[in-house]
Amino acid sequence: MLRIMQKRLDLEVPKNHLGKVKKAISELRPALIESLRTSFFKRLHLPGKTIEKSLYETETEGDLLAGDVFLHEEGGLLYYLMPPGGDYLEVGGVVTGSTKPFEQFVEQVDSVIISLFPDAKRHWTEPSDSFPLSVMKEETLPLEKPEKDDLLGSNALRQEETRKLLGTIFESKNIFLDKLFEQFPSEVADRTLKILEKTGLINKDFVVICRKTNQQILRFSSRKSIEDPSQRSLKCTICGNPISQEKIDEIIACSPLGEKLLRDNLWLTELVESALFEVPLSKDEIRMSTEHTGKTHLFIQLDQQGVLVVLNSGRISLEDTHAINAHLTAYKLKKLMLISDARIPSLVKGHLERSNPDCSITYIESLEGLESRIKETLLSYQREILLKLLTPFDCLTRINLHEMLMDRFPEEEVKAVTPLDAPVIVVKEELRELRKEAGAQEAVPVKPEIKEIEGALNSEESEDDKDLASLKGKKKRR
Repeated sequence: MLRIMQKRLDLEVPKNHLGKVKKAISELRPALIESLRTSFFKRLHLPGKTIEKSLYETETEGDLLAGDVFLHEEGGLLYYLMPPGGDYLEVGGVVTGSTKPFEQFVEQVDSVIISLFPDAKRHWTEPSDSFPLSVMKEETLPLEKPEKDDLLGSNALRQEETRKLLGTIFESKNIFLDKLFEQFPSEVADRTLKILEKTGLINKDFVVICRKTNQQILRFSSRKSIEDPSQRSLKCTICGNPISQEKIDEIIACSPLGEKLLRDNLWLTELVESALFEVPLSKDEIRMSTEHTGKTHLFIQLDQQGVLVVLNSGRISLEDTHAINAHLTAYKLKKLMLISDARIPSLVKGHLERSNPDCSITYIESLEGLESRIKETLLSYQREILLKLLTPFDCLTRINLHEMLMDRFPEEEVKAVTPLDAPVIVVKEELRELRKEAGAQEAVPVKPEIKEIEGALNSEESEDDKDLASLKGKKKRR
């Protein structure tokens, strides 16, 4: 993952000093545009004075008053630019590793400004359109990397049947195994319960029930405890029969971990958090909204630009878009990623797009390949930022410089998957083994467009129809 950084210095440079600024900064290290232009002028056999005048004294016509690019030996690049108005100096860097080259470059440029304008007041700031994530402490909470047990449980809950069964247990607080088998096919329930038990999302106990009154008498943590010889003397407190003659049944309850992950769909938040940390983003670049909007809203700072990530499990309606639109407008965000474990209705998509015409919106409507989809989306956003940053330099040369520089960061290399951290590898391996033990078969991959068509044909009433019906009902009540 690239790192794109920018700093600006409010500084009005007099025209008669512009050439000195250009020359002094270009002498800090080999300048790409200056070397291209110098080579071109030399091929025309122009005299040295003419070349120097063309490089430093001739005003540029285009998007920049001055600027140049410096290639870095570690694969990145540094640059400086001044806009046509000449009211500020911007220094930037695109690095693939340490940010130290950029920091050193800022210090070098700052030294140049001190030497040329000793009386100038210098205050380096981030660009005015930078996303102020660092000052959003009251509205947001920091995120920590998910613990291994939390991530293992969250990965198990990717499967819809697993979420449904655990949700039924959670709503019942305690449920007998035979009652559970009445609501779910025994094969599905048995397989899913094994996964839930081994991932620590449920607790299983055994209860002794009086056959005469059908009341619970005793509760044990395992069947072995009931069959232990030391328990043979125990008798039913109601009818007096030995407990070995009474009915024994399994009772299942959500574990504290299971309850935690189901509450506010924390399991989905944990999966997305893990994917973001793998990109990799640091915990200082991700925060979660503290507002209770019904959906989890994450704010990401990607190269000083803001991205809103909204997490949805189940149905999403037009009412949910109000909070999304409010955050996009309040923080002037131009990037939205909407992640859902179910199809997002066209009515919701259309409303978001009409309300935010300048916003780039990405919909992820499945948990299959979630990690790679998130990373690809963020990388595509980053390439947009990079393209916007490099294109103005074209006016300084006779070639499409931005295309050459973009090739310096090939898409296939930028999208190379970062090696996963060891805990994540362990989690995925363990979950795979659990599914094998439980007898779960690998699903045959189906193309997303086929799934969407099949879903539309099989549903008697589309999500859009439901939304429209809801709106009509509200109008009638009014």
